Amino acid sequence: MNEGALRVTLWVVAAIQLGLGLLGLLAPGTFFDEIGTYAPQNDHYIGDLGAYNVAAGFGVAMAAMRPEWRVPILVVGAVLNGLHAVNHLFDIGEASSDAKGVFDTIALALLAAGSVYLARVSSRLRRQDPT
Repeated sequence: MNEGALRVTLWVVAAIQLGLGLLGLLAPGTFFDEIGTYAPQNDHYIGDLGAYNVAAGFGVAMAAMRPEWRVPILVVGAVLNGLHAVNHLFDIGEASSDAKGVFDTIALALLAAGSVYLARVSSRLRRQDPT
């Protein structure tokens, strides 16, 4: 992956994080119905999750613009998504269906792995061009 592809990837990740966060903050009922169907619905906690996702999206957007920020922000993203995946693993049976519980857990684990991969790519690119 080159610098241009990495930057585009980071902007896409930032947009997704920001979109999810804003949905949780501004439309918690929709977020619950369409994404976070773990009963019972709690709009306050959905808003909290939205705030965390907006902050994460902001961080990834900053990383897209500032190469020196990439590795630390992506490592934090890996930890966040990894812990989120573990939490889903423990509550896999609480999802609206078993398939959704499994899908959510695997998707979050893949996001954590993707963050590690992007951190490694970022580190390699920085070593090649430390300017």
